[in-house]
Amino acid sequence: MDKVQSENQFPKIRCAGKYAEDPLYLKYHDEEWGRPLHDEKMLYEMFVIELFQAGLSWRTLLHKRKNFEAAYDGFDLEKVAEYGEEKIEALMQDEGIIRSLPKIRGSIINSRIIRDEILPEYGSWDAYVWSFTGGRTVYEPLGTVTNQYSDAMSEDLKRRGAKYAGSVSIFSYFQAVGVINSHSKECFCYKELEEQPQLYHLTVNFMQTPMGVEKDRICFSWKMCAGKKCVEQEAYQISLKCAGEEIWNSGKVISTRSVGIASGEISLKAGTRYTWQVTVWMKDGACVTSAETCFETAISGDAAWEKAPFLGAKDITLPVLVLTKELKKERVVRARLYATAIGTYQVFLGGREVGSEYHMKPGYGDGARSISSQTFPVEQFLKDGRFTIAFLIGTGWHDKDGADKMAETANQTGIKMLLRIEYADGTRQDITSGEQDWVAVPDGPVEKSGIYYGEDYHQGKYISLKNMLQTGSMEDRTILSGDSLIQFEYVGKIKGEPAGNGRINPEYSHTPKSLTAYSGYRKKSEYPGGEIAEDFYLDNWEENHPVHLKKGQTLIADMGQNMTAIPYLVWKGKKGGSARLRFGEMLNDGSRVTEQFVSGTRDASGPRGTLYTHSLRNARSAVNYQFGSSAKECYQTHTSFFGYRYIEVTADCDIEIYELKSLALSSIYRQNGKIETNHPGINRLFQNILYGQMSNFFTMITDCPQRDERKAWTGDAQVFADSALYNFDAQAFMREYEEKLGAATRQYGYAPAVLSLWDFFSNWASGWSDALIIICYRLYEHSGDTAVIRKHWEEMNRYMEYLKQHERAGHQAPNQDTTGYGDWLAFQGTGYELMADLMYAYVTKLMKKMADLIGEKEKSLYYEKRFEQIKETYLRSHVEKKDGLVVRSDRGTPVMQNKGGVNEKNSQTALLWMLKLGITDGEEMTQELKKLLVENVRNDHPDKESVRAGYTKNSLAVGFLGVPVILPVLTEIGEGTLAYRVLLNESCPSWLFEVNAGATTIWERWDSYHPEKGFGDSEMNSYNHFSYGAVAEWMYRYMAGISSEDGFKHIILQPCIDMEETENAIRMVRGEYDSVYGPVRVLWKREKMLEYHVEIPANTSAVLYLPDGEYDVDEMVKDCGKVWHQSAYKRKFTFGSGEYTINEKTNQ
Repeated sequence: MDKVQSENQFPKIRCAGKYAEDPLYLKYHDEEWGRPLHDEKMLYEMFVIELFQAGLSWRTLLHKRKNFEAAYDGFDLEKVAEYGEEKIEALMQDEGIIRSLPKIRGSIINSRIIRDEILPEYGSWDAYVWSFTGGRTVYEPLGTVTNQYSDAMSEDLKRRGAKYAGSVSIFSYFQAVGVINSHSKECFCYKELEEQPQLYHLTVNFMQTPMGVEKDRICFSWKMCAGKKCVEQEAYQISLKCAGEEIWNSGKVISTRSVGIASGEISLKAGTRYTWQVTVWMKDGACVTSAETCFETAISGDAAWEKAPFLGAKDITLPVLVLTKELKKERVVRARLYATAIGTYQVFLGGREVGSEYHMKPGYGDGARSISSQTFPVEQFLKDGRFTIAFLIGTGWHDKDGADKMAETANQTGIKMLLRIEYADGTRQDITSGEQDWVAVPDGPVEKSGIYYGEDYHQGKYISLKNMLQTGSMEDRTILSGDSLIQFEYVGKIKGEPAGNGRINPEYSHTPKSLTAYSGYRKKSEYPGGEIAEDFYLDNWEENHPVHLKKGQTLIADMGQNMTAIPYLVWKGKKGGSARLRFGEMLNDGSRVTEQFVSGTRDASGPRGTLYTHSLRNARSAVNYQFGSSAKECYQTHTSFFGYRYIEVTADCDIEIYELKSLALSSIYRQNGKIETNHPGINRLFQNILYGQMSNFFTMITDCPQRDERKAWTGDAQVFADSALYNFDAQAFMREYEEKLGAATRQYGYAPAVLSLWDFFSNWASGWSDALIIICYRLYEHSGDTAVIRKHWEEMNRYMEYLKQHERAGHQAPNQDTTGYGDWLAFQGTGYELMADLMYAYVTKLMKKMADLIGEKEKSLYYEKRFEQIKETYLRSHVEKKDGLVVRSDRGTPVMQNKGGVNEKNSQTALLWMLKLGITDGEEMTQELKKLLVENVRNDHPDKESVRAGYTKNSLAVGFLGVPVILPVLTEIGEGTLAYRVLLNESCPSWLFEVNAGATTIWERWDSYHPEKGFGDSEMNSYNHFSYGAVAEWMYRYMAGISSEDGFKHIILQPCIDMEETENAIRMVRGEYDSVYGPVRVLWKREKMLEYHVEIPANTSAVLYLPDGEYDVDEMVKDCGKVWHQSAYKRKFTFGSGEYTINEKTNQ
């Protein structure tokens, strides 16, 4: 390290460098390099200079900086973007700068991209540059040359046509402007920068830089990071601008809140971009201002949009709608395409797809109540005077025949669109779906499609269509126009951009784990169902080394992961030849075969090694593809999607496959939570939970992605809600789901069992319809934002009144009809009425909590009294004490189709919920309930007549409603070690039984597949559900011990330590949750003594409970002594933000 003595200063330690020889370099290092920069002009200046550095020393550029400023008109972006050949020649003659013609031209091209594309989309260069890290400086050690953020910005700039924008150059730029801090940790600048608070992850309505947000309620949030401890916000001030002019300022508000800050009564315009930033004052006197960021409002309410009709083709379900238009002879300064559809759509401008990262636009929707729209920045697509816009339409989730043939038919598909182009002269051009010169191409490349059906695709027709769209020529094409087109309206509300757009997620996409080809079956086999005779097997296939598949052969690609996805292939066949893709979650295991699907069969669907298809039921789930040439062709599914691990490929000609991928689909893609342990099975289980959630959070929360169902079952969603919010950044997505629950409640008085487009299972159902209240409370728990409660307060009260009016008797839940689900798919049954009464008590208790949170005192007292009445009625109706305590969960109605196990007294689920809710008449009953529960779970001496007699010790027997509470309740009653034994149980039913059987997602049933018994009941047997993944809630809140009751402003750290002294015990847990305030990170280890390390974000505080003992603590940690927590004495500590290590003292 160099030590340099500056005038009137003590020596400072700096990064390695010869600063004494170059005062300008010294000044740059000390005052600029690595320091967060948000000045728009300076950020642009550094970007231009960085381009010229490529291949040169930065010191060389530093000494020419003033010359560049003069030569480039003071780095005036507008002037540079207009440079022509005369100015380029002048720059080439300027000896004061780097005279490289390619670099000079590149700087002009890049400036035009910033002006014409990035500024219209992001509002400022500052917002764009800092968007890649969410506004936060990240540390990378000196010597690193690229990272994920430089890769992302480089890829985006290259996509736009930028020059000299490689990842190495962008990384260097990031270092220069403080997006990356690469100062050595010994350098004085590093410490200064680390301790300086930063504001990052600025969101509007819990989304970063959202497009198309509804303008009726805007709320702002931000996170803070700092390298020192106990940093707390004291006040904030938000500035909101439109076109550079401030239109609203919050003023300095004394508050520690940084989540869900409402904008008040400000009136925002439709289809308008706004920028905002926040300044925060700390309690220690420091002040920091964020980078500028932006959002755009939805087009809803705009006159041109509202007037635009839906446009379709009569009697044609899958048309391509085409319109050709001319641009004005003016520079386009801003262009937006707003679109939605009845069905699904892809949109192309000039033959290039717009929004290619999305799939199945506009999404699942909400039937006749509402659909969403999308907003696309399209400046980069409008370069030439004449352009063609085209919509490829699919049926999507829209279906005239109801749920049985989802989307194979449709009464009328169509699109609604507005293309708004703004020019440099201040004029505007609106092009809509109401134009008279639209035409329809009836024979597009998608010949048939459906959610269950899959897709029939003709590549030759695509080639012809693409040529037409690029040239604008419609010669030799069948064209429909005039009366062959139809304009119509949608009866519901058209909303703005959804938080839940379906996206292709490259991070989770997969290539084949193995490839197996066969052309027949073994003549002799040990398996009853027979087995394939392999032609070849590859487990290390490298892409672009073609796999040759002959006519008559079948290829099975094991993609290694079950998930919601579409296939992507690069392949070659004979022109006019066809190939077929089929999709499945499992391979047949050699058991007895029933080839055709028969509801209820447990048989295989073919010989061992072939694709198992019975779990699809009647879903065709296939792609028929016709080759358009004899050259390489690319294909990915356009208008459908699949749930699968395995792809079967067959063809009627010889084909070559060069690339094969499963492109993961989801509406959630930013992972918030992580769990890692010393146990490989638990780590695999956690991954299965993540994939199960991603797969079923695709434009809507649905039950499964593969069979002929894929419906929005509300009970599944509420059971998993807490886990969902821990796992992924799903706050905005689940708020949209809550709005759909609220809309249904306004219509029916309750949220139905399925949020369906076709009144499919639209009945009231205990535990399912309760989702409105349960999810609302979970959203509050993870955000601390009471606005979500206030927004749905009226709907929730309406639902509670529905329950009251339909009680089967005073203070008892309504009767079931033929579709009561209860503790669905449990192994030990619980009577429906008892279970419904427990859920009635639960939502009543939650309503009392939420009434307190929003200051509804009368309602709080009302729900408190109602809860006591429900509790008393429950105890009279379902509990007996004559010969010892008995909970009569054996009585009552079985759940629908007997899919809840055999009803038994003292069932696990009944005992769990009674303890969770405090439904007892005193301490004596509470202790007896605990005893009964522990005896049931330990299962040491089960009644020989009980279903429990058939299962192992330390085992669960719960279904959907019992699974989220079993481990939390055991932990809360002081049985944390028993909770671990249940978690680690490997026999059926258990989580690890599925893992050991090869599961890569969460199964619908505990025994969806059994190595000894074969496949589960095909009538309802998904291998990609998520409900039983609700155990993740316990992993976060108890195993890692990361919890809160107010949105993680005040964090509760309560790690449950596995005290078992066995080889299989959990000895290490690493947990992380990126809360609305920032990341909470925990690591605990237990060998001889307990080691505990934690990091909590700025502007928060924490309370920590560890097993009672003596600990070495940081001076900033307050030791509060011994307290009673989770039915045991614990050691309590409190502290503010920062990193802490608290270790148990050794016994010496």
